[in-house]
Amino acid sequence: MASHSDAISQLDKKLEQILLSQANFSNTLHDIDARTSLLESKISSSPSHSPSLPPRPLKFDLPSFNGEDALGWIFKITQFFDYHQTPPDQRTQIASFYLE
Repeated sequence: MASHSDAISQLDKKLEQILLSQANFSNTLHDIDARTSLLESKISSSPSHSPSLPPRPLKFDLPSFNGEDALGWIFKITQFFDYHQTPPDQRTQIASFYLE
């Protein structure tokens, strides 16, 4: 009879250890979940990740062509077109707006 009693006592101790480990695991999981939620809220509220605020476009002061320094003006308007990724078939029409 003592062996059954000892076996049950050992099973009770093992069950208590398992339940304690499960509780510790549950607490750790809860802490990880809370930290993850906090990080997600920090990232979503960060101004650098805000999709509602697009970056301000760079302002180009593109001078009109007045007949002087043609190579300098061509260089500047080429930079303008490259920056704005202007398709080649639209460049002539846009350049015409900057002719005096």
